[in-house]
Amino acid sequence: MPQQAYEQRTNCKLSNLSSSDQRIGLLKIGDFLIDPAATSISGPSGVVHIEPKIMEVLLTLCENVGEVVTRETLIEKIWRVEYGGDESLTRAISILRKAFHDDRGARRLIETIPKRGYRLTVPVAPADGADMKSDDRQGEAIGVRNIDTAWRWLSQLNRTSKLAVYASLIAILLIFGFVLFFGWFMSAPQTKNSVVVLPFVALSSGEDDGYFADGLTEEVLNSLAALPELNVTARMSSFYYKGKKAPLNEIAKALDVAHIVEGSVRRTKDDVRVTVKLIRAADGFQLWSKAYDRPRQNVLEIQSDIAEKIAQSLDVVLDNNKRMAMENAGLRNVEAFVAYQKAEVLHIKAHGELPQIPTLIEANKLYDRVTNQVPTYWPAHFVKTDLYTHILLNAASGESQPDVSSALIEDAGSRLAKILEVSYQNARDDEKRAYVGIVQTLFSDDWADAGDYLDRVFRLTECGRYEQWLQVLAVPFGRAEQAHQFYMDITECDPHTTLMWINAAMASLFVDEAQQALAIIENSKKKVDFSPLLERTRFEALLAAGRFEEANQTLQNLSGRVRIIEQIGLHAALGEGAAAKQLAEALYQQSSEISSAELAAPLGNRADALILSIAPLLGERDAANAAAARIDARPFGSARLALAVYECLCGAPFDLEATPNFAARVDEAGFAWPPVSPINYPLKDW
Repeated sequence: MPQQAYEQRTNCKLSNLSSSDQRIGLLKIGDFLIDPAATSISGPSGVVHIEPKIMEVLLTLCENVGEVVTRETLIEKIWRVEYGGDESLTRAISILRKAFHDDRGARRLIETIPKRGYRLTVPVAPADGADMKSDDRQGEAIGVRNIDTAWRWLSQLNRTSKLAVYASLIAILLIFGFVLFFGWFMSAPQTKNSVVVLPFVALSSGEDDGYFADGLTEEVLNSLAALPELNVTARMSSFYYKGKKAPLNEIAKALDVAHIVEGSVRRTKDDVRVTVKLIRAADGFQLWSKAYDRPRQNVLEIQSDIAEKIAQSLDVVLDNNKRMAMENAGLRNVEAFVAYQKAEVLHIKAHGELPQIPTLIEANKLYDRVTNQVPTYWPAHFVKTDLYTHILLNAASGESQPDVSSALIEDAGSRLAKILEVSYQNARDDEKRAYVGIVQTLFSDDWADAGDYLDRVFRLTECGRYEQWLQVLAVPFGRAEQAHQFYMDITECDPHTTLMWINAAMASLFVDEAQQALAIIENSKKKVDFSPLLERTRFEALLAAGRFEEANQTLQNLSGRVRIIEQIGLHAALGEGAAAKQLAEALYQQSSEISSAELAAPLGNRADALILSIAPLLGERDAANAAAARIDARPFGSARLALAVYECLCGAPFDLEATPNFAARVDEAGFAWPPVSPINYPLKDW
């Protein structure tokens, strides 16, 4: 942009702008200096140079400081196009926020106004660089003269007086140093009240003794987590260490906690013995320990006393309200918490080790036993939704489900709605209600509240261990930055949950940070065990970074249909259309339920989600639109199409005009379309 145009932009809505300032055009936004002519932003971390059009976006927001500037206005004014500017604008806002270190959690410098646009929230003023430099030079000269005068005065004192002066100076320095240290100590992150409850070891070999020990562990963990003074490691990361003989100091370092609780449980026919220790991780000192011998029917007294004694040992002052919160946090029913532990084991195995739907069906039978015993236990209600969401997504894809009865497929939608309603009613706080709301919205015909639920979750400060499907609504549709920070926060409080690392890396890809995504995945390897899904995400990040040779090597760690799909993606990213299409046609044939002779085309109608994951990469627009239209016409098709957008990493996998139902949902939510394309597929021309 010409210099004169920049100068003209900086004149608007800025008061007290001198003629010299108008000529220079420097602006001050908070701690940052904006130089439009040099297209740079200078701040505490240095100078960031941005593209001219991104500077135009910033200057337009400056012209309208405190007011909302619509996306349409910015696109028309800066890119001067009717279509195709959304992705450029989203990228521009992302780059500006990075330059300003505009992180989630504090008041945003550039605020997103859902369904409308953006607003600059801090005052803009002309920079006063020349005067500041003059004052600095004057102050420097005065300082030099004062030091010289002081030195001459000191040299004229006798020895005793000099010693007194020196002693006074030393005392002042010591006091100043103590103040600095105390201020640093008070402002540094405190882990004094951080604690992990490791799985209690079952020393007896009864059929359910292991589950009983796990249940008692989680009851203590949940009780402690109900206290706001304590920072308690989430269950998934705690149970990661079950059966592992890792040194306690290494566990504490990996989880960034100051204290560790460990224990053992032995059950006989009539009695139970529980031994518990609270250990300070820094030196292994036992802050508290106790052995409990009780009749089996009195086990609830044990768990309450353990949690209270640990809290008191960590200097938590308990009152009646806190004791009530601790009591309400758990199941307080032995049969229920044994059933819950069995269900949790199956639920985890359903996402990697065992066939998903049949295993989730068995897990839900156990969760039903829990909610029958304790009808108000929110986690057991909410986790049951996982089975029905997967059934509905598979049905919307057109996939056959031989392991699911037709009656269950038909009833899945109504069952999901009922469980979500019960979950919402039993949610005790805004955090849990927001998580329920996100799932309710995704699997509904009204997405108007999507942005509100997402923003409520992003404002929360607790560890987001209950989230489900948040990434599908947040990451592709304009909230990737917030989602990235949200998932990175979870990896801090729950570092051994693989899916959170994957979601954080995927969010990085959607803000054009492939190298950051690769760094996240590399860091996750120190925290979680090998996962094919994590390795697949690494492969996609390598494609986004253009590191094709490394991506090809990563294929060796994948297998089955996933490996073939990613091979197609690699050929497509390299522009090797013939090789990609040959693999795709073979895969379509293998995945189709009808014989090749009966296929009217190589695609068929029974694997629309598979088609939608491949056809866009090959530039097969008509095939992608046809598959998307079939999904859109099925119940819950909008949820499946949103998932397809998230998984494709290719921008818009289909034209919005081909999917009227999904288009209505996108419009209701105020989501930007088309989404950004983290990976460049040269065969795709839309």
